[in-house]
Amino acid sequence: DDQPVVADQVVRAGAGVRVKFARVRADDLRDAVRQALEDRDLRAAAGRLSADFATYGGATAAATALEGLLASEVQGTERIRVTSTEPRTHRANPTT
Repeated sequence: DDQPVVADQVVRAGAGVRVKFARVRADDLRDAVRQALEDRDLRAAAGRLSADFATYGGATAAATALEGLLASEVQGTERIRVTSTEPRTHRANPTT
C-alpha cells in the first residue's frame, strides 16, 4: 500500500498535512482539511508541486510511461518515454 509513502512525501514537501486514518477522529480530519485549505504555506507548496508535475507532463505523461513499461514487459524490452527533459527547478524544502 503506497498511500502512507505518498502522504509522507507530500508532508515533507510542505504541501500537506499527515492524517493517520487508522486513528483519526472526525474533528481531527476536519482540522487537517481546514489547515490544508487555509494555510498559505501549504497552498504555495502544493502550487509549486502542481507546476512541477505539469512541467513533466502530468497525469498524461505518467500514464504514457506506465503503458510503456507494460508494453516492455509484454514484449520483453525496456521502453520508457520521457515527455520532458527540462531540469527540475523545484526543491521540496528550499531552506536546506
